[in-house]
Amino acid sequence: MGSLKPGLVRLLTITGVLTTVNWAARHITPRGHLGRIRTIHFARWVFLDGKKRMVFFSNYDGTVESYMDDFINKTGFGLNAVFSNGIGYPRTNWLVLDGCQDEQKYKDFLRRHTLPTQVWYKAYLGLTAIDLERNTRIRQGLESTSMSDQEAREWVALL
Repeated sequence: MGSLKPGLVRLLTITGVLTTVNWAARHITPRGHLGRIRTIHFARWVFLDGKKRMVFFSNYDGTVESYMDDFINKTGFGLNAVFSNGIGYPRTNWLVLDGCQDEQKYKDFLRRHTLPTQVWYKAYLGLTAIDLERNTRIRQGLESTSMSDQEAREWVALL
C-alpha cells in the first residue's frame, strides 16, 4: 500500500494504465497469465482515500523473492507503468524504463510498502497456478466430444 504522487497528470496516468491493464488482461493475455508470469492466482489494485493512495493485493506461488524477480524479469515495463506513480518508487524514464531495473531499490520499495496479511485463503492447497491450468485442460479434454489426433496426443501428454 502506498501514496500516489500528487497532481491530475499522475491521477490520469495511473487510471489510464490500470484501465489498459484491465482491458488487456481480459482480451489479450491468456487467462491465468499476467504478462509472462504464470504463478499468480489473483491480483487486484484498489484506490483508497479519494484516489490519494492505492493498495495492490495478490496471491501467488513461491517465495516473495521469486515473485519480485518474476515481475522484474518478465513484466518490468508494466510494473514501472503502474508503480512509478507511487511516492518512493525508483526513478523511471518515459514511465516504463529503468525503475525496477534497479533491483535492490525496487525490492526495498516493495518491502517498505508491504503489509502483514491478516487473512489468507487458497482454494486448492498444494496446487500451483500451473497445476490448476493443467487440471483445467485435462477436465476440458474429458468433456470434449471430439478431438483431432494431435489434440488427443497433447491431451494424453497432460496425464
